Amino acid sequence: MGAPAPELLDENLEEVLFRLQPDEPADLVRAALVWKRWRHVITDPGFRRKFRQFHRTPPLLGFLGNFFNDSYETVVRFVPTTSFCLPRADADHCRMKAVDSRHGRVLLSTIGDKDIVLVVWDPVTDEHRTLPLLQLNPPSRSWNAAVLCAAHGACDHLDCHRGPFLVSFVASSDGETFIRTYSSENGVWSELATVQQRHHVQFKPSPLVGNSLYFSSQKSATVLEYNLVSREITEIQLPPECSFPTQVLLMATEDGRLGFTGLNKFTLCLWSREVGQDGGARWTQSRHIDLNSLLPVDCFFTFLEAVGFADGLNTIFISAFPTIFAVDLKSCQVKKMSERRVFHYIVPFISFYTPALGPGEVSSGEVLEAGGSSA
Repeated sequence: MGAPAPELLDENLEEVLFRLQPDEPADLVRAALVWKRWRHVITDPGFRRKFRQFHRTPPLLGFLGNFFNDSYETVVRFVPTTSFCLPRADADHCRMKAVDSRHGRVLLSTIGDKDIVLVVWDPVTDEHRTLPLLQLNPPSRSWNAAVLCAAHGACDHLDCHRGPFLVSFVASSDGETFIRTYSSENGVWSELATVQQRHHVQFKPSPLVGNSLYFSSQKSATVLEYNLVSREITEIQLPPECSFPTQVLLMATEDGRLGFTGLNKFTLCLWSREVGQDGGARWTQSRHIDLNSLLPVDCFFTFLEAVGFADGLNTIFISAFPTIFAVDLKSCQVKKMSERRVFHYIVPFISFYTPALGPGEVSSGEVLEAGGSSA
């Protein structure tokens, strides 16, 4: 018999384990169950940090879909797209609305007669933080909000989901549009930033590009830019070709600019905002994607609608009643995400996830039901 093969050094073993894909958390569990030494490496906090640094881009773990129940109340359900499971079995079905998700956090809301209650939720740890009430007088149904890391301009967002955060809220009332921002560090809402025009704010994705959040208006082809540093609001007009702003979905382009996609029947038209040599900004149409060649034939007997965008993954979600498809804008690959319920708006949950591995013998199924840690 020959000599036994030499054991891998821990640093070499790490290099092998780094190659496991983050969009399938169960693979780390299976690797940890192979051998005690592998488990020791995988459960080390340093490995988890290096694993996230190696992959850089967090995966899509699932999405929160908003739909109407039999009483026509908005209900949210979590739909996993990997082996990731919520810590509580009943956490995926509540009478709330999913508003936004970014940097490992999800923003939920409930609406009263005059109050809007916003809740920041960590789906991995099931931690909730309810924000101070927002009282609107008179009440407004035209509003939107976004959540983000407080250090958005100086953070790699690999492990900041438990750190300070901001929530920006935009609404229209009494002939004006205003934005207020909540800081978890001081626990209060900022003073109003306003524009003297009433915009019918759409309940759609609000991309973050640089230091600015962007919100779309429903009845006018206008985009509202809110600079988080200067706290100023700027109105940006969409190109004249976009005569139906309800079919426009704002997004951050792959190269870090503001963009949007316009759905024209069965064609996705992609636009981006570019700054010319004279300093002026203009919209340019970069490409179009023919959905006829990507979606199943039976999809074209129903209404197509863009219902969500995965920021950082360059993926748009299309609803073809009652199925949700994810369209990768770079590769044009299409993946069926859900076909059991009609969602009118979805919020992707994008985050790293490392399953918690406690002492004793556990199966991968048991571990994935028990929660873990994310970035």
